[in-house]
Amino acid sequence: MVEAFEGWTLRHTVARIVRAIRSGLPRTRWELGFDALVLVFVTLMVGLSTVRYWTFQTRGWDLGVYLQAYSVIARGGALPLVPHFTPFAWLLAPLLLAFPAATTLFAVQAAALGGSGFVVYWLVRASTGREDAAFVMGAAYLFGVMPVSIGWFDYHTEALLPLFFLAVLYARQRSHRTGFIVASLLALSVEEFSVLLLLAVGAAFLLSSWLSRKSPEADRVRDRALGRLAVVLATLWALGAAAIVWAASRFSGSSNVLFAGTSGPGGFGAPSLSALPYVLASEVGHIAPDLLMDGSSKLLYLVLVFGAFGFLSFAGDLAELLPAALWFAYALGGVSPARYTFGDQFVAYALPFVAASACSGVGRVTRYFERRVETEAAARPRRTSPFHHPRGRAARAGPVALWVVGMVAVSGLCYPLLESPLQGAPAVSFGFPEPTPHQQVLRDIIGLIPRDATVLTTNDLFSQIATDPNALLSPISPATIRGTTLRSYVAEEVSVASYVLLDFTMDWTNSALVQYYGNWTDFHVVAAGDGIRLLARGPATSPVRWFGGETYLFPPSDFTPGQARLDSTADGSPLLYQGTQRTTGFLWTGPYFPLLAPGQYELTAQFAVTLPEPTTAFELKVLDDPFSLGMQLTPIGGGYSTVSYAFSSDASNQSVLSDVFVNGSAGLHNLTETVTVAWTSIGALEFVGLNPSIGQTIAFYGVTVVDESPWP
Repeated sequence: MVEAFEGWTLRHTVARIVRAIRSGLPRTRWELGFDALVLVFVTLMVGLSTVRYWTFQTRGWDLGVYLQAYSVIARGGALPLVPHFTPFAWLLAPLLLAFPAATTLFAVQAAALGGSGFVVYWLVRASTGREDAAFVMGAAYLFGVMPVSIGWFDYHTEALLPLFFLAVLYARQRSHRTGFIVASLLALSVEEFSVLLLLAVGAAFLLSSWLSRKSPEADRVRDRALGRLAVVLATLWALGAAAIVWAASRFSGSSNVLFAGTSGPGGFGAPSLSALPYVLASEVGHIAPDLLMDGSSKLLYLVLVFGAFGFLSFAGDLAELLPAALWFAYALGGVSPARYTFGDQFVAYALPFVAASACSGVGRVTRYFERRVETEAAARPRRTSPFHHPRGRAARAGPVALWVVGMVAVSGLCYPLLESPLQGAPAVSFGFPEPTPHQQVLRDIIGLIPRDATVLTTNDLFSQIATDPNALLSPISPATIRGTTLRSYVAEEVSVASYVLLDFTMDWTNSALVQYYGNWTDFHVVAAGDGIRLLARGPATSPVRWFGGETYLFPPSDFTPGQARLDSTADGSPLLYQGTQRTTGFLWTGPYFPLLAPGQYELTAQFAVTLPEPTTAFELKVLDDPFSLGMQLTPIGGGYSTVSYAFSSDASNQSVLSDVFVNGSAGLHNLTETVTVAWTSIGALEFVGLNPSIGQTIAFYGVTVVDESPWP
């Protein structure tokens, strides 16, 4: 009897599992076709992300930070608090343990974006009852500008938000309480800002249940129940997260102990959660005055976001759309172009709500016109069914066409694969990534670093070494822990690093900061070339690799005599000057204050001078003008301060490397000045000309800087 009971239980359990699997398998050609499209999308996004990674078009902040954080968590070395409050990291960390590579995170990100396409497919199918419309609109969504834009630049946890919040809204549509809870908890686990979005979802549902008097009573009851549930879940989550942050900070006695990495930071961690109220208060206070700044770009962004869905969101369920207003107010009320352009992750905060409301808008528009056709058919009976009437077919095809045409048009203007999209996020490269000789040299140099080394590098290179828990990122970001200084922070990281990797060509500002504040007494050059320096702690030896002969070409002036000015431009750009009076003064300063790594250089500048009479053309001085560094700290709460810094010319430390009087006869003279410099510190290079002659024209035709030997 017992054996029979056990067998019966096992049979029924297996049968239930089989039924569940069968119900999840594609049952129609449309479902099967869309599954194939999602697979193509995921493959495409992983491939593009991987190519961008290998061509150094990803950063340390975000990809590198998350990569290191998840790797450390997988080894049991940190709480899931970096660089946001991200318990979802516990689910992803084992993948990094099994597959320790950046491509693992790219696959997760692409799968999440592809999964959001499934939910759009289900939403459209539920709204219209048509699988063909769901297939077409789901495909347009999936390969449109916004999912590709979110996955284009680095890895971001925000890429998970469209999937989870679309699932929240789909569970509401299906009145599925358990699915609503699970999707809400997953959304909350991504980052702390999800708390605000879920609160907005709850408020929107409650408002809808109160205002939608014409809606069925069952829908209003559902919205009241789910609205209250969303508010409760978000509130309890926020309180629990705050308690974890407080306990962790009390236990550690310091806000920075929650960084990932055994030797250095991999992100901000829990302090960013405690700073959230301060940051939001600061941002909200600037919404009114900043709203109109760059107003045309902000308006265009709104038009593009909603136009991609044929403006169908405004015909849909506004309760699904209203949470996006929270993000739009925050993004458009600021002055950061990254928040209102395509090419990075920020559109993920609005996408699920705009897409879901557009899906319901498709159903509403379709039903409205179909009722019109039915009414007309009833008033004027015809042989054909109203749904086979030409206007009936137009009623069904119209919303689909609006969606597809809108997505194609906006994608054609802003797609990241375009070299110059209409709206592209700053500091993001666009177009198909192609490797360069510099990147190959850089990859060869990175290959020289031992796997167990403690490596310090800068933001543009950190993602390449971030799977090593000992990798150090410096400077960490535009924010720093209050009570520390940039000087002390960089100096401490240099002191614990066994290797330092700098690339003055790719990331000259941060490389300069490390060089500026580091103590290099105990370091020697392992490899050098093309602006790259790999240093190792230990006695001086000959470089393992020297790629030599690195050349920097600063282009000539494109000024014309009619546009000439006596002074130099703000950034030290070259000028063309035509003398109009006999006076001695600065003719121009340039070029660009190029930043050179320490080493042996040959500097060659080209000029064209037109003299009205035989005379001294000008005096040419080449100056070694070391940089000075200016910084400004602004408290933002939560233990953090923003840091702004800039290099400037330091006239008090100038030294003359060359001082030449150029003489010539009347007419045009093409001149070349070459100076060999033993560069020992970070500094500006200036070519300064003095003009003692009337009516002469001097054109600057650029300067070539050749690195002749590595850093000694």
